[in-house]
Amino acid sequence: MPPLLKSASLKPDVQITDAEEEAAEEDDEIEVLEVGDKRISIRTSVLEEKATACNMVGLLPVSSTSFSSCSSSSSSSSYLTSSSSPSA
Repeated sequence: MPPLLKSASLKPDVQITDAEEEAAEEDDEIEVLEVGDKRISIRTSVLEEKATACNMVGLLPVSSTSFSSCSSSSSSSSYLTSSSSPSA
C-alpha cells in the first residue's frame, strides 16, 4: 500500500522555459507545448503513474469492519438481552 500512495502523491514534472531557448533532445516521455513566448514541457510518464495509482486507490474496497461490527454488535446485544433475562 505505501508504494501505491507514494505514486498517487507524485508531483508532476513540469518545466516552463522561453520558447526562444534551444529545445532539449526529443524524449517520448515528454510532451512539449508552446504557448505564446513560453515552452511548457510535461513528463507524461509521471502523470501516467500518478493517474494509475489514483485509479487503483479508488478501486480499493471500503473497510467492511465498521459495517460488520455494527451488524454483529446489534445481533449480539439482542442475544444478550434475550438470554440474560431473569428466569422466573
